[in-house]
Formats: sequence, C-alpha cells, structure tokens
Amino acid sequence: MYRTFAPGAGIDEDQGTGSVHCVLAPYWRDKIGKTEMRSLQLSERGSEIIIQVVEDGVRITGSVRLLIRGILSI
Repeated sequence: MYRTFAPGAGIDEDQGTGSVHCVLAPYWRDKIGKTEMRSLQLSERGSEIIIQVVEDGVRITGSVRLLIRGILSI
C-alpha cells in the first residue's frame, strides 16, 4: 500500500501518490528487470500511473486533475 491519507488536512484519500514511485520504481526494476511499469489504484477515486526508470531518474505520466494551486517562496 503506498497511498496518502491525511483526514485532519481534509485528504481522505489521494488520487495517486506519484512521489513514492520515485523510490519504488528503481526497487522493482532491480527485482523484476522492467524499466516501465503501470500502477493502478483501484478505489472509487482511482488512478493509473505509468512509471519509467530512465538514466537520470524516474518519469511519471498519467492523467491529472488540478486540486490546488499555490506559490512557494523560498
């Protein structure tokens, strides 16, 4: 299970957690020898994410829906 839940912040369940795939994809590449994988979240608000392990990182693609927009100032 690699989903995000934060009911206190109003997030009962996420659509799909892309950031965790940056860690899981290289792990599974080493285990099963595949550089491209598909992740399905089978819930009411499900998602489908295509993950590719590339030379300099992980490429994540899929359909998105904007939930929040903001500006980060450092």
